[in-house]
Amino acid sequence: MHLTSSTKCLYYILILSLIFPSCVDTRKITYFNGLNDTRIQSPALEVPIIHKNDLLSISVSSSNPDASKLFNDPNLSNTTTPTANGSTTQMVGYLVTEDGSFKFPEQGTITAEGFTVKQSSEFMTQTLIDKKLLIDPIVTVRFLNFCVAVLGEVIHPTVVIVPNERISILEAFYLTGGLVIYDKRNNV
Repeated sequence: MHLTSSTKCLYYILILSLIFPSCVDTRKITYFNGLNDTRIQSPALEVPIIHKNDLLSISVSSSNPDASKLFNDPNLSNTTTPTANGSTTQMVGYLVTEDGSFKFPEQGTITAEGFTVKQSSEFMTQTLIDKKLLIDPIVTVRFLNFCVAVLGEVIHPTVVIVPNERISILEAFYLTGGLVIYDKRNNV
């Protein structure tokens, strides 16, 4: 089979068009370009502090589940809210009011603002023991509204709700789809 010069030229152009895209500098799209060590040291994580308008989940358990039920009932109801994308279910918790406190069954008003969830949990546990309401109670306090806003040149800028109260920058980027391809990754 004999090829004409115009057909040969088309083949060369086709081959070159397949080769040149593979010559892209991938260093521009990596997140940690130029790092000598492959391990990334994360900074010391700050312990979140409870503030006004925080929504807290508080669960109480003990060796007597019936006695613990009194403390968990207000925390177990859910609300469903219609949204543009369907509906969302939000767990109802204890709202820290403008004076920095919330009301808890059998304990009354508890000041929470300025304390960590661990400190609040320890205080509530000790109060249950002191008032002889439960034997060996375990109180777990968690944030229901812990979130991070991810803005800038990411694929889907959004507010990320964090269930475990800790998130790294890489996890936040992952949850928003990552950085856009033309972003300057040397200044993240």
